[in-house]
Amino acid sequence: MSAAALEDRLLEALRAAVGDAHVELGEAAQELSRDLSFAPLQSAAAVVAPASAADTAAVIALAAAAGTPVVPRGGGMSYTGGYQPAVAGALLIDTRRLDRIREINVEDLTVTVEAGVTWERLYEALRAEGVRTPCFGPISGRYATVGGSLSQGTIFYGSAKYGTLADSTLGVEAVLADGTLVHTGSWAMTTSTPFFRWAGPDLTGVFLGDCGAFAVKTAAVLRLIEAPRVLRGIAFGYDSLEQALDGLVALGRPQIAAELYGFDPYWHELYVRRGYEFLEGVAWSNHALVEGRDEAEVEAQIEQLRAIGAAGGRELDGRIATETRDDPFGSVSVLGPGGRVWVPIHCLVPLSKARAAARAGERVIESHRAELDRLGVSTSHLTSTVGHFAVIEPCMWWHDEVSGHRWAVSQAGGRTRREQGPNPPARALVQQLKAELADAYRELGAAHLQIGKFYPFEQVLEPGSWSLLSRIKDVLDPAGTVNPGSLGLATGRILHPEHCS
Repeated sequence: MSAAALEDRLLEALRAAVGDAHVELGEAAQELSRDLSFAPLQSAAAVVAPASAADTAAVIALAAAAGTPVVPRGGGMSYTGGYQPAVAGALLIDTRRLDRIREINVEDLTVTVEAGVTWERLYEALRAEGVRTPCFGPISGRYATVGGSLSQGTIFYGSAKYGTLADSTLGVEAVLADGTLVHTGSWAMTTSTPFFRWAGPDLTGVFLGDCGAFAVKTAAVLRLIEAPRVLRGIAFGYDSLEQALDGLVALGRPQIAAELYGFDPYWHELYVRRGYEFLEGVAWSNHALVEGRDEAEVEAQIEQLRAIGAAGGRELDGRIATETRDDPFGSVSVLGPGGRVWVPIHCLVPLSKARAAARAGERVIESHRAELDRLGVSTSHLTSTVGHFAVIEPCMWWHDEVSGHRWAVSQAGGRTRREQGPNPPARALVQQLKAELADAYRELGAAHLQIGKFYPFEQVLEPGSWSLLSRIKDVLDPAGTVNPGSLGLATGRILHPEHCS
């Protein structure tokens, strides 16, 4: 379907549903539908921004009647084509106007929050009540939204101790492909409240990590915990990657720290420039944030980590972890040092495979070292633990134009940078490197968050499981109009193989 056909059939009805100001075409639609992956997918024909669950249901019903694909968009932080359309003529649903925190229930320890609320806003609202969600968002939470994080899978703040965002989720409210509004968990019971996820089969899980393939989420209920009163950081330095990974696994296994992450020499150089001189000459490091109700509890936990960390590393100043937590959402930027763009790729592995995953990634990167150096592409590694598993995340940094990403640059602080043109050779190398890294991780049996339209999914599932997933898609979205291509799901006339990334 062309943009013109979309205008002829839908624009008047969409404008009547949400207001003229909240339906955008042309350059605005192109810009909002381009994610940060630098992958050559489609742009949306139009963007519509509903302000309520009822608005969202009306918009999706109109699109369904016209046979128009719909693609949900959150805060725009996807690096895997999550909301970038895979087919022409799609309607992008910008959920950021779904921005109400409907209820903070301190007594029952739940919060009901709409999909477009950012993690920073939710964190501040909950902090005023002395509570927070166990996992409380990614580093990009100044812009990343609750709905986008539910779709993509989110980790980081609180995750080393409390797991992923999915582990903190009690229920979702979502609009299906035909415009039907549904709730999950005890939220679906006409006589109950949203306090319990497993009220029968876990339908909540169907909509978590689906990358928008099964429905458009409009709200969620998350559980709450008492906000910690005392925070302290501790860090350790190492001479090799192997030592650092062994230290990360040992520090993470007892799940004492709320956050636990590691830096490599590239990140150390950046931190030294920012005034963290204690990292000068340190090759690798791990940083842990401990939280608790009082000094005694936190001190006991610090001593446990100190004893563990001393076995393979040397203790460093722990203020990076505490200062990061003091301003948890203040460091996100689409542009890195020197105005470079950057793209990460990651894998999730059992603790026992952390070394193997890191080394597999190193081998892929080093096999392209000459070309990386020639094209000015730098690489780095972040590592972390989330509950009982490890996360390995290489990043690629290079100079490239950000045309089409002006929304992201401006919202991430509008950092001054030199003007530069497109860099197709570096971009192509990065895409090749990402694909080879994904293949290497697949051979290790790694899993991924933010699968989107990049990470292989059908290829890693046994046939019966893929068939089940496809049948769920067929039941919830028989015409294949909800984010076609997400998770690699292709349905009938909407998606053709050449559109898949």
